Amino acid sequence: MKPYTLVLLILASGTVCSQSDSMTYNQLDEKGKKNGYWICQVDSQLCKTESAYYAFQVYEFYDHGNPVLSFSCDKYESKFLSYFFPDSLFNAADKLISGTVYTYNPNGIIYSVINYVAGIQTYMCVNYTMEEGYYFEAFFTEKWNNQPYSAKAIYYEPYSEDHEAWYGKGPRGWHHYYIQDSLNPVKYPYFKNETPPLIGLLLGYNFIQSRELLIGAMWNASINVGTKTGMMWGPSLNYAYNLDNNIHRFDLDCGFYSPLSVGIGANYTFSGSERIFGFKPFIGTTFYHVQLLYGYNFFGKKNNDIMQIAHHHLQLRAVIPLRRFVNYTEN
Repeated sequence: MKPYTLVLLILASGTVCSQSDSMTYNQLDEKGKKNGYWICQVDSQLCKTESAYYAFQVYEFYDHGNPVLSFSCDKYESKFLSYFFPDSLFNAADKLISGTVYTYNPNGIIYSVINYVAGIQTYMCVNYTMEEGYYFEAFFTEKWNNQPYSAKAIYYEPYSEDHEAWYGKGPRGWHHYYIQDSLNPVKYPYFKNETPPLIGLLLGYNFIQSRELLIGAMWNASINVGTKTGMMWGPSLNYAYNLDNNIHRFDLDCGFYSPLSVGIGANYTFSGSERIFGFKPFIGTTFYHVQLLYGYNFFGKKNNDIMQIAHHHLQLRAVIPLRRFVNYTEN
């Protein structure tokens, strides 16, 4: 599973281990959405399956229809190799998993060691970067301030001191990262080397089209882990206005933003009764929320004889985060 999936998985299972005998499951909320624990069937790789020949039964967790703990796997995760060692509680008849599962990634590196008791996780050790030496342990019986769905974790990294952390479910379904016992979240959306999915206000200036200002929005579509420059990728939509020529433009771009940024966009430019469409590949560099991008605009020469729009664009843009969709905060 992906690192952020594993974090959500920890949160969902922290407080129920000792209640597995009496807990209720397969419940719906007042809107008919799944809520709480739901039993599901998985194959030998712990990937959800609808086959009648499933290997185990485990508990998923839903927060009013939103899957907090899920055993769905993508094509890459389905290539992992898992080995199950049952304990004395495992009953082959009902297949409710109880024991320890060792999982290896396709490179043969151990990915996780997870212990289950009656279908619920009690302990996890995870290699969260796919490289040797980066692990964390999670202890689901220890909770932050008795907060449900929280767990204590210890990080181990090469050439750095081990540190303890707490995970807990925060407001609006966000998941917060706590160190020690403090609860003073950092407002900025980046935590260490992670960039969460976010939507941000886009502001910019075009150096070639003098006095051209840009405003719009950008969506970072993916969480990125292990990058020191805030790598992002996703679409953006912005409006540009040239103060000298009274020329308006709408740009719809999609790009990959890192120290080497690349992408392509389409645009619609108008002034008075004149209209022109174009498309623009671009390249540049990005450090977290600051982007310097060069692009070349392609459009019909005949249509541009009147408007005289420059083909070249050199833009300095800044993404100001408005909302993050997975929230890790350091304290």
